[in-house]
Amino acid sequence: PGSSKSLAKSIISHSINAGLCVDGNSITGCDNVYMQCYQCSQYTTSQGIVDLFNKTRTIQRESAAHSLACVVLDEVGLAEDSTNLPLKVLHSLLEDSATSEYSLKGPNVAFLGLSNWALDPAKMNRGIMVQLEDPTIDELTETALALIQPPGRAPDSYSENITPHIRSLSRAYLNLFNKQSTYVKKDYFGLRDFYYFIKMLYSLCHGYETPLNKRIMLHAIKRNFGGIVEMDVSDIFRECFTGLDDTKIGPLSTPTELIRVSIERHLSTYSYNGNLIFERSRYLLLLTENLVALDIISQSQIVSNKSKIIFGSSFPLDKESFNICHYINDIKRYMETGEVVILTNLSNLYESLYEIMNQSYYSLLGKYWVSIGIGSHRVECPVDPKFRLVVIADKNTVSDEFPPPLINRLEKHILTVSTLQTDNPIFEEIVNKLSNWINDFTTVDTQEGPIRYREDECFVGLQEDTTALVIYSTMSLLGFNCIDESNANKILEESKLRILRLATPDSILRLRKSRLNYESEFVSKNYFSFKLSSLADYLIESFRIQPADTQSLNQSFITTRSSLLTTNDISELTNDLKEAMELSNVRFDFVIQNIFLNQFNTEKEFVSTIKSDIYSHRLDCNTKVIILIQCEEGNTNCDVISCAKFKIVEIVNELKRCVNSNFSFIFIVRLLVTEHKSRFAGFCGLEWDSVHIDELRQPHYNLLPPLNIAFNLTVAEVFDYKFPVMLGLGEENSFKKTRLQRCVQTVVSNSTTDRGPRRVELLSMIVSNPEYS
Repeated sequence: PGSSKSLAKSIISHSINAGLCVDGNSITGCDNVYMQCYQCSQYTTSQGIVDLFNKTRTIQRESAAHSLACVVLDEVGLAEDSTNLPLKVLHSLLEDSATSEYSLKGPNVAFLGLSNWALDPAKMNRGIMVQLEDPTIDELTETALALIQPPGRAPDSYSENITPHIRSLSRAYLNLFNKQSTYVKKDYFGLRDFYYFIKMLYSLCHGYETPLNKRIMLHAIKRNFGGIVEMDVSDIFRECFTGLDDTKIGPLSTPTELIRVSIERHLSTYSYNGNLIFERSRYLLLLTENLVALDIISQSQIVSNKSKIIFGSSFPLDKESFNICHYINDIKRYMETGEVVILTNLSNLYESLYEIMNQSYYSLLGKYWVSIGIGSHRVECPVDPKFRLVVIADKNTVSDEFPPPLINRLEKHILTVSTLQTDNPIFEEIVNKLSNWINDFTTVDTQEGPIRYREDECFVGLQEDTTALVIYSTMSLLGFNCIDESNANKILEESKLRILRLATPDSILRLRKSRLNYESEFVSKNYFSFKLSSLADYLIESFRIQPADTQSLNQSFITTRSSLLTTNDISELTNDLKEAMELSNVRFDFVIQNIFLNQFNTEKEFVSTIKSDIYSHRLDCNTKVIILIQCEEGNTNCDVISCAKFKIVEIVNELKRCVNSNFSFIFIVRLLVTEHKSRFAGFCGLEWDSVHIDELRQPHYNLLPPLNIAFNLTVAEVFDYKFPVMLGLGEENSFKKTRLQRCVQTVVSNSTTDRGPRRVELLSMIVSNPEYS
C-alpha cells in the first residue's frame, strides 16, 4: 500500500489525453483513453463487474477510431475476500470466451487491475502482471530526499539540515516494517506512513524555524507510527535521535495533544510566531475499546462540540447499498460545509472514501473537489479546506477486519481512558488500587489453592478498560476536573460502589470466602442497599431517589441472566409499582411501554417506534413514561445494542430541548453464561446507570426468599423459608416441592459431565418422597 499505483494510472491517463510524452517517448496510436473505474470491496458482486464491462464496451463501440476504453478495478484484492466470489467472472471476461455465460458481444476493451496483494494464479496469468517488490533502503532514501527537496526547487536550510538523517530514518522504517508483523498485521505501517513522516519533519522544522530536534522527531514519529500499545515505536527510531538538540521548540506529544493537533491542522496553513506552517496532515483513525472514545470525545473537548457523528447501523437490513448512499450523502453535506465528521461502525463504507482519505483533491472554479465511488458509480463532490475526517473503531475490529490499504491511509492513535491519563501518576495509582480490589473480590482461597473467577463472571461485562472508564466517569459525576491527592480516595470509594452495581449475586455470596473477606459485610451491605433483587425494586428505589412526578430524563442499562419480561410480567410489574407507591404514600401516574430490539430489521423502524411512544405522551408531563427496550443474546448482538444506545442518546438530547420531558429509557439485555470472555461491555459510561439484575421478577414469583435474606440462610433454610402472609401466597407458605421441581431443568442444563443423569435421579427421588407431597 502507498506505492503510488493510482497516481501512476492518473499520470498515464492524463498524459495520453493531453498528447504529452512519458519518459521522453511519445505515445502513438491512441488519442484518448476513457477509464471506467470500479471501487472494489468485500461487497462487490459478479453482476456489478459484468455491467461495468458492458458499459465500457458500449463506450468503445461509440468512440472514435483512435480512442481506447479501459476497465479499471481499483483495490481488486478486496473483492477477492468477498464470500460471493465476484472475481470468478474475470476468467471468461478477460479471455472473451464465447462459451461462457458471461461472454459479451462487442469490441474488446483494455483492462487494468490495481491490488495490494497477489490474486490467485487463475486470474493473474490471464494478463500481464507488474509487481512492485518491497522498497530497498536506497529507494526509500531517494524518495525521501525528493519529498523534502523536489526537483527544480533550490534547497533551503531546513532540507539541508534533515538530509543527513534521511538514510538512518529509512533504515529505521525498514526495521519497523519487518518487525510489525509480530504485533499487528503486515502492512499496518505502509509507505504512506513513511512519506507523511518525512514531509511532517520538514514542515515542522520550517514552521518553527528550527533545525531538526528531538521534540519534533518524537512528535512526527508518534503522529505517523502510532496505534500500537504493545510496541514503543520510538525505540526503533532511537538511533535517529543521535546528535539532535534536546530543546523545547516544537509541538507536545501527549496523547490528547497529538489528536487535537491532528484535527486542528487541516488542509491549510497555521501560524507559529507569525510564521505560516503548511501541513497536509492525514485524517485520523482512533483505536479504542468498546467505542469508549465517543464518551471521551464528548467529555474531554478534544474535538469541537460542533463535530458531526455518523454511527453506522448494525440492524440486519441496513447493510444494503441504499443505506450506504444515505451515509455518503450526509458526508458530502458535511464536506461542503467544512465540518469535523466522526465515523464509526461503517466498515461497509470506508472503501468508497479512499479518494477522500488520500486527500486527492483538485481545484476547479475556486473550490476543491474529490471523487467518491460506490462500485462503478462515481460522483464529484466539493470539499471545504476545513473538513476533517475521524474514524473510530474498536482496536480488535481494526486488527481482524480492516484491510491494510484502509489502515495506512489514516493517522493512527490509541484513545482509551488509560492513554488519556498516561501522564497522571495518581490516576494510574487509583486504577491499580481498583484493579487489586477487583482481584481480591474474584479470588477465593481454598485448601487446594486459590480459585480465580473471571472478572466478567463476577462483574458483568467488565472489560480491560472498564476500571479506568469507571474512575474517569466518576470524576465527572462528582464534579472534579482532575484527580489529585485531595480527592483521590473519594473517587476510589465511589468507583467501587459504581462497579459493585455490576456484580452478580453469586459473587456477593462468595465474598466471605474471598480475599476481600475483611470487608465482606460492608460490601454486601452496600450491594443490598442498591435494591437490585428485581426490576420492580430497582425502579421503586429510582423513584425514591428522584421522584417520578418531577420532569426528568433517565437512562438505565440493565443486564440480566433471567428470561426477558413477557406481557404478563409487565402487568405484574405495573401492579408491584403501584402497591409500592401506595405504601410509600407516593402519588403519580406512569405508563410502561415494552419493545423488543430483536424485532426490528432497520434502524429507521426502531427510531420510529421509540419516537411514536414518545409523541403519544409528550403533552402529558405529569405521567412518567417508562420505555423498556429488551434484547436477547447480548453476547452476539453487541453492535446492534451499541447502535440502539447511540440513537437513544440522540433522542434524549432532542428531548432535553423540550419543556415537557418525563421519560425513562431502560435497556434490558439478557446475557448467556459463556465459557469464554465476550466483548460485551456492561458499563456504559456517564450517560447510563449501568446495573446487573440477575432476576427481573420479584423473588416471591419464583418462590425464593429475597437475596438479602438468603444471604444469611443455609441451603436447608432456603427451602424451608416461609413468605409473609401479606403477599397472599397461601396459608402454608412453604414450597419445598415446587422449589425442587424448578431446580431440575437448571441443574440438567448446567451439567456438562456424567453427573447430570444421576442428579435427575436424586431430585426425582426427593420430590416423590411423601414428605413433600
